[in-house]
Amino acid sequence: MSDYRFGIDLGTTNSAVARSNGVEIRSYQNNDQMNVTPSAVRILKSGRLFVGRKAHNAVVDDPENVATEFKRLMGQKVSKSFPASGRVMSPEGLSAEVLKSLKEDVRRQTGEEVRQAVITVPAAFVTLQCEATSRAANLAGIDDTYLLQEPIAASVAYGVQPGAWGQHWLIFDLGGGTLDTAVVSTRNGRLTVLEHKGDNFLGGKDMDRLLVERLLLPALEGQFELPDTGSHERVSLLRRLLTRAEEAKIDLSSSEQVVVTIVDVGTDRCGKQIEAEILLRRADLERVIDPLVRACLQLARDAVSGARVSCSDLDRVLLVGGPTQIPYVRAALADSLGAKLDFSIDPMTVVACGAAVFAASVEWANSTISESRSVGEANLKLGYHRVSSGSTALCRGSADIRRW
Repeated sequence: MSDYRFGIDLGTTNSAVARSNGVEIRSYQNNDQMNVTPSAVRILKSGRLFVGRKAHNAVVDDPENVATEFKRLMGQKVSKSFPASGRVMSPEGLSAEVLKSLKEDVRRQTGEEVRQAVITVPAAFVTLQCEATSRAANLAGIDDTYLLQEPIAASVAYGVQPGAWGQHWLIFDLGGGTLDTAVVSTRNGRLTVLEHKGDNFLGGKDMDRLLVERLLLPALEGQFELPDTGSHERVSLLRRLLTRAEEAKIDLSSSEQVVVTIVDVGTDRCGKQIEAEILLRRADLERVIDPLVRACLQLARDAVSGARVSCSDLDRVLLVGGPTQIPYVRAALADSLGAKLDFSIDPMTVVACGAAVFAASVEWANSTISESRSVGEANLKLGYHRVSSGSTALCRGSADIRRW
């Protein structure tokens, strides 16, 4: 049995895997040398299945045979059809393929088979969604699974750092498809969730859609006779524009303005190629996403209120998820809550890392301790906290000695 314990962030947009041996934490990169893998699945006519970047990149040209954002549908009796191959898959089946891909990344680099793992879920997930996540793990060959709420995983990652105790934190986890906020107490050496609020349909992808609807489409409508609403051509156009919107959103996090180049997106009703260059300013992005940001802030304040603390009681706001790198989101959080923002751990991998740390502290059902010993030797059993922010640990133990 390996001493490594694995944590998996099974995300709506991106997923990640990490491991901990109780001392060090390692995030595993995929074949693209990235610490996160897009949660996307594509199946070709031949039946060959792709997960990750190759699948995500095909969403524009082959959307019918690509599945994304299926985490939002976990626990529902829905399915995704792949016409080219004739296959039909459930959300948990698709999630299992993502988990298999993460397992393969680990096996390729270490030779380890991931049989036990802590898998994270949004705090807003209900029983049906959690059960679907467990089924996905079983389908992926993960025999022993522990589900951990994403805000708790992030708290654990920060909680093993020195000076973490005796505080109140707000976990602000804004991903591609979901928002989780939670107020956590680290008093008395324990991580305790005082309150959590979330929305399974609020995230970075919704920002992309607003950019398309409020900025890109109006700019194109002034120059072209765009395809009718609901038509195949219109749907295809929107998919391509969503990709451009996501790229612009990311670029505007570090630049004051970007030029969105629209090419290879189809023709209008008159047969004219739809081609344009659209200037977007950071201020435009902020204006468009403001309603979503305000909704996020309200959920954060609701969590603080429900925890029966005030914003002034918060020692830190821990940022999790890619969209928290948007300057406007950070500024709005700081202004609304008045607490220090902490993003010292990579927001993209902090959940997987925290899950791995937690996994190192779990008594796994399938773990065994050998009882064999040589004559004249003793078996020692020690009890201690496997993971903590302290540099020393109190131990208690007993000895079973066999005399000569």
